[in-house]
Amino acid sequence: MSVEEAASLSSRSILATVFQPGFSTAKSITNLSGRGVGMDVVKTNIEAIGGTVDIHSTPGDGTTIKIRIPLTLAIIPALMVTSGCGTYAIPQANLLELNRLDSDQIEREVELVHGSVIYRLRGELLPLVFLNRELQLTTEREPVGLDRFNELNVVVLSADDRRFGLVVDDVSSTEEIVVKPLSNVLKSIPLYAGATIMGDGTVALILDIVGLARHAGMQARPYQRPVADEPTTAERLLLTQNLLVCEVGQHRRVAIPISYVEQLDEIKLSEIEVSADHDVLQYRDSVMPLIRMRRFLNDESLAPEGDSMQVVVCRHEECSVGIVVDRVFDIVEQPTELQPPQPSQQNKWFLSSLVIHGRVTDLINLPELIREADLLSTA
Repeated sequence: MSVEEAASLSSRSILATVFQPGFSTAKSITNLSGRGVGMDVVKTNIEAIGGTVDIHSTPGDGTTIKIRIPLTLAIIPALMVTSGCGTYAIPQANLLELNRLDSDQIEREVELVHGSVIYRLRGELLPLVFLNRELQLTTEREPVGLDRFNELNVVVLSADDRRFGLVVDDVSSTEEIVVKPLSNVLKSIPLYAGATIMGDGTVALILDIVGLARHAGMQARPYQRPVADEPTTAERLLLTQNLLVCEVGQHRRVAIPISYVEQLDEIKLSEIEVSADHDVLQYRDSVMPLIRMRRFLNDESLAPEGDSMQVVVCRHEECSVGIVVDRVFDIVEQPTELQPPQPSQQNKWFLSSLVIHGRVTDLINLPELIREADLLSTA
């Protein structure tokens, strides 16, 4: 290519030269330059299957290569499940987790609410969809009788902003599958996104998770209690997370929702610094404020002697804070009793009182504690 020819090329044409046979980035021409497998081979093979390849580059910014191939050749990872006598594929993009519930777990964690089957997954309420019923592999359309199940295989899925559990007969394996488009006869069925041919020659239908959720009557938002039973803030926290129980002073215990907790750490007193009249700590290349619970509780008892202290690192919104306690006591899954907060000036810092292991424990209102300490503006 002459200098004149190169000068007349558009930016797109210049970039397309990388697909020419023999193209080389070597500074000088030798017997070896441009003799490797170049981008021309890539382009030839992609076009051979009906696809296209395009390149876009901005100096100092980066390069983007776009490859488009027909849907019939798209390969996706999928979870293979069985229901009835059929095998079905669930795209892993929609998959969150797998759970197998035995009879005891079904009794504790699965219940019927207003005719719908609800699964309590770590406190979150998930509607359950039975694949056999949605695909009409069974004639049973009445509310499911949970007492006839010895176990349940629950595939937890996400569809748009909805989360639900899909009950299947069995979970087989995860595989890389080639997506085949559906025939015109099946395209009108919203439950399927395509099909794939398995290694043994059988055909497995690929489930359309969004279509399945709509067909099952999923609401746009996750399941909520009726307004009359709307839980308090403290009840919602107890439903959705475990609690970290800590001791402060000689006679006080507090609980922190575990979802706020990032890390438990023991720091040296020499590592504590002061900024804007607040104790702070250098944490992950940032400045983290410290909240000394003894000061908030006006506890005048002697602090444990030593050159270190226990810190529970918590995160709320974009702010990380360290809560200084005397000792981390335990992590509890379910408090035994929920009581109103005890009369105190610090009521706004606590959501309620709990009885845990026979001791009254105050549930911390972490967002309010942070605001009261005026730490958000210094984080």
